[in-house]
Order: sequence, then structure tokens, then C-alpha cells
Amino acid sequence: MNRRVLFIIGSGHLGGRELQLLRLATELSTAGWKPAVAFITGGGPVADRLRSAGVPIWVPDERSERPSRAKTSTRRNSFSARLDIFFATRVNILRSVRTLRRAARQHRPGVVHAMLPTSIWLGLTVTARPGRRRIAGVYGFTPDMSPAVRRAYRRQLNRAHAVVCNAPHLAAEATREFGVVSERVHVVPNGVHLPEVVANVSSDPPRAVVVANFHPYKGYADLLRALALLPTDSKLSVHLCGGGHERVAMQQLSTELGLCSQVVFVEPPVDVRRELSLAQFAIHPSHTEGLSNSILEQLAFGLPVIACDVGGNSTLIKHGENGLLVPAADPDALAGAITLLAARPSLRIMMSASARLTAERFGWKACTDAHIDLYISLIRARRR
Repeated sequence: MNRRVLFIIGSGHLGGRELQLLRLATELSTAGWKPAVAFITGGGPVADRLRSAGVPIWVPDERSERPSRAKTSTRRNSFSARLDIFFATRVNILRSVRTLRRAARQHRPGVVHAMLPTSIWLGLTVTARPGRRRIAGVYGFTPDMSPAVRRAYRRQLNRAHAVVCNAPHLAAEATREFGVVSERVHVVPNGVHLPEVVANVSSDPPRAVVVANFHPYKGYADLLRALALLPTDSKLSVHLCGGGHERVAMQQLSTELGLCSQVVFVEPPVDVRRELSLAQFAIHPSHTEGLSNSILEQLAFGLPVIACDVGGNSTLIKHGENGLLVPAADPDALAGAITLLAARPSLRIMMSASARLTAERFGWKACTDAHIDLYISLIRARRR
């Protein structure tokens, strides 16, 4: 049996899916499989960790190009600037295609597992060959795409031998929105590390933690406006952990709302496990989710979680048992939930036990075994 698996993903930067890939690849190696990873756009910390773990990786050639004329001249018209972007985009795609072809040729995988939309429509197209099993991994909302890219994405979803989703609502979307036959759609939840010691959620005054990169859909603006609505005597502190291009804007908004003494923007690189171990509850204000790695990790530390009722969040959070669910983009509702957990240590203690029990259903052994079972079934189906 060919136990070589080639994963395809966008970059090696730190992110939820990238960290899931890192752990899955190392678990597969331990189980006797031969994983490898091809990155479409570039390397990063995850690529470095994979290399250190002995997992083969392929990264596009990162030699610097000559500066585009759009950047070197302020007088160039908009057509010329768009032309520069047009050609630069195609150069990057060609680099990615060469990387993917080289990875497939050198690793000779029996299974190609592409994660996230670009990896699916580009990666599965480039690496397809007779007898090779192809898996499309759908782990979150589908971003805006041009009509041509959306057609390519739909085509590869339907040509894949299996579509793996980490939450039931994504499996339903694959069938409903993209016409994938339901028999080829598999739900495999994310895995989570279970720490030996959980957080002390009874400590007072309480600290809340948010772990998410600073992107518009992560809901940081809603959170800050919610914090501005808390009672004036609230002693709650909130630690925000993440990077991203909206971080500076959120720091400015925090200052404008008078939250500087209450909100801490933790400087990267963030020791996430330390932040979770010191918190009394977690907040997850994102407007969209697949099955959130951050929420899983927070539950594993025994933290009650306040989250928006979107995506797969209701799969993890049972309102009033291990956390609270609120409508998305609703600072008033979010403020009410934060006020409740901040003021009631006894409620946090009760929810903490339930939070840990929830996380224990998502251990890494179950996640790895589910992937291995799927790979074996696809490889054996090829022989029939």
C-alpha cells in the first residue's frame, strides 16, 4: 500500500488550519505513514517546524523579483498598474505550479490532500494523475471568488474522491452549494491537545482571553464596543492575542473608547498556552467559523467560552453548559454575556468542568485515526 500523503496548503504562516496540518503530519509519521507538504505561496514558522520534524516540504522559489513599475513610478496610469499586477499574479501562479509538480514528482503520493480553496482548485488540478486519490479539505467559509475560479473550485470538489469537512454545516454546504454527492463528503472534526492542568477559572478579578488574528470578520470591533458598555466598576481585563493587518486599527479604536487600562494587546509571538492557563474565560467574537481550533483549545483548558452563534460554534458550545452563544455583530448581547461570566465565579466553575469534557471528545488520536481510515479506504477502492 502506498502510504505517502502529499498535503497542499497556502502558506506556512501560523494559523488554525496550518497548525492542525502540522500536528496531523507528525501524528501520521508516528503511525507509519509518509506525509509531505507543498506550500503554494511561501514558507513560515509552520514550514520550519515541519522541516525540523523530518517532514519533507516544498516551498515556491522566494527569490526577489525586480520591483514592479507600479511601485517605482508615481506617474504610471491605472491601466499600467493593473497590467503589472496581472503579470505579477501569473508569475506567482507559475511558481506555485512548478512547486506542486516538483512535490508530486519527487514524493510520488498515493493520496493528495488539499486544504482550503486555493489549494483545492489549483493544487488538485496540477497534481491529478490516474490512480492518485484526491481529497478536498473544506474547513471554513468559502471566500469571494471570481466566476472562473469558482467554477474551477466547484469542478475540483466534484472530481475529488472525497471531500473532508470539519463540521456538519460545511458538509451540508458542499452538497447544497457545490453539488458534491453526499456519499463522498466526510466529517472529520479537528483534533486538540489536552493539557494536564486546566485553568483556575475562579480567580478574581477575572481575565478574559481572545485568540484570533486581526481580520474584519473576527469581530474585534464588536468586542471593543461591547467592552465599552460594561459597568464602570468592572475590574475585568481582556488579553487580545493575534497578528494581522487590523491590529493597529483596533489599538486605535481601543484608545478612542477609553479601554487602554482594560484591554491588553499581547505582543507577538504569543505564548497561547500560557495566556489560556491564566484566563478565567474566553471570548470568540468571530462572525464566521468552521470548527474553531481556538475554541477547542480554550475548552481543553477548562475555559467557558462566549462565542457568536455561527458556523460550527454550536457544535462545540452548549449555551449555559460550557459557555454562552450570542448573535453575531451584536455588541449589546456580547456585553451582557461578558458581564454575566465576569460577575459569577460559581457559574464559571460549573461551566469549566463541562468545557473540559467537551474537549476530551476531540483528542488527536480520534482525528488521526479518522484520516487514516479514509486514506486506506480510498487506496483500497482504487484496487477494485
